Amino acid sequence: MIDALRSGDVTKIARYSDLTIPDVDRKILELGHLLRSNQERIDTAVKYGGNEQAIRLHNMLVDMGYVSELLEPLINRAFENHPGLVMKDLMPLILSWYQSAEIEKTASSKPKMKAMKKADWHTLDSNDLRFLFSQSANEEAFLESLSREGLLFDAENWINSFG
Repeated sequence: MIDALRSGDVTKIARYSDLTIPDVDRKILELGHLLRSNQERIDTAVKYGGNEQAIRLHNMLVDMGYVSELLEPLINRAFENHPGLVMKDLMPLILSWYQSAEIEKTASSKPKMKAMKKADWHTLDSNDLRFLFSQSANEEAFLESLSREGLLFDAENWINSFG
């Protein structure tokens, strides 16, 4: 047992199941955390080409809660467009870009409906319901054309099929 401990070889130590090393679990967790944080630092350094100010700015923004895929391009753009600015001037610039990018992101995620005047419905595609309505003389004719196209659900026949 003592030789296994002195060797530091995990497989030798594992042969003695009653042998435990104090605080091993805590040390393993600390090591895992250290490895993950080092990997994040390496990834961040690669993103910014080793630019220490950009890395520092990125880390500050992440610490402030700005975790987003928007950070990297905004920080790179700030250093490209304004190389002479210092950190205290870059921060508000990037934050304003970040906020407007977030607004654009949420606005672009909503589909925009194109408004069209009723008088122009006849110019739409033939499979558009507004086009079909424009080609009908009245509401009854519109319902008939919908039925003919197979666009109406016949609830009465559907219900009768169960009874």
